[in-house]
Amino acid sequence: MRSRSSRLSGALDVRVRGCCEAGRRSVSCALRLEYPGRRRPRHGANEHYAQLPHAAQGACRRNRHGGGPHVPSKRRGRIVNTTTGRALSVVSWLAVLALLGAAVIWVGPARLVAPWLSIDPWALAVALVLMLASYVIRTLRITRYFPDRLSGRFWSAFRLANWHNLMNNLLPMRAGEVAFPVLMQRYYRLSPLESVPVLLWFRLLDLQVVLLIGLAAGGHLLGLSGGVLAGLVALLLAAPVGAFALRHGLHGLLARHEGRLAAKGAEMLASLPDRPGRFVATLFWTWANWLVKLAALGWVLAAFAPVGFAAGVLGAIGGDLTTVLPVHAPGGFGTYEAGVALLIAPLVDEPRTVLAAAVNLHLFVLGTALLAATLSLLIPRPAPTATRTATPSGD
Repeated sequence: MRSRSSRLSGALDVRVRGCCEAGRRSVSCALRLEYPGRRRPRHGANEHYAQLPHAAQGACRRNRHGGGPHVPSKRRGRIVNTTTGRALSVVSWLAVLALLGAAVIWVGPARLVAPWLSIDPWALAVALVLMLASYVIRTLRITRYFPDRLSGRFWSAFRLANWHNLMNNLLPMRAGEVAFPVLMQRYYRLSPLESVPVLLWFRLLDLQVVLLIGLAAGGHLLGLSGGVLAGLVALLLAAPVGAFALRHGLHGLLARHEGRLAAKGAEMLASLPDRPGRFVATLFWTWANWLVKLAALGWVLAAFAPVGFAAGVLGAIGGDLTTVLPVHAPGGFGTYEAGVALLIAPLVDEPRTVLAAAVNLHLFVLGTALLAATLSLLIPRPAPTATRTATPSGD
């Protein structure tokens, strides 16, 4: 009799746990409705939870708040991973702040503040406007690439681009790049298979343009011979053209094969430029963005350090390359300054002046990114668009 009672109790416990899991999913789905672009609950899930017996609902609440006897192993793993990730994030930020404090003490607060007091406010305002203009151009690159989905939605894309940029500046190891596919899916229902290849394409073009401008501005400062410089320029100019041609061949090859992996690969390649007009348009917006941005940063760095405009552009490129490459500290502190100092240190005798200029340039970059993201809060979140296949364009 007791054995039968135990079996019934165990079966009831399993049933209640199953109901609790369904209720937890229902509540989680209901909470997602508070945020645009999150998944909607399955049809009838909330009604199923509401119709549970009172005792089962109580058990669900106890399990959700940690009072129940059963915590799934997967959930325990997620809790441990989240706690570990937060601890590592706190430790990394504390290390960065300690490094920044040591740099300020070594340079001296007066040396850091002096360039800001001596710079012309109107000239600084012009540099700030140029930085904001580069954010506008960056937004145009996105909206022109997806005209079917983003037509007439410039301001929401401006909000997306600014928050993506801020996350890239603040988060370590390029973790901020995740914001782009997440926000594209939340705002415009673009799947990661459509947005991630485009982001990778943008980043490759960014790297190409930055390197070409760096060679043009400071190739002679780096001691490169004319033949080496010409070879590097030719290689960089040909790289996007080769990638564009390779895209057509790979897409045709995958389209002829069956299978899930080939279909996913073909779908990803389909989001890349498929016509010369689109390819050239993407190059145009990339060049426009970086010419405006590096003009502003080069002038600001030349005002902070005793270097010319060309050397200022070269130093700004050194800082920006640390954000394009995978190695990137939290907030960029340390890595950005190292990139700037590496390229202008041979031109400046005083190391403290070099570090002060690099820190001040980094503060200018972070300040403009934070200002643009804050202004973007005034732009309302877009209403999600209907799901349909997006056609990349640049015409």
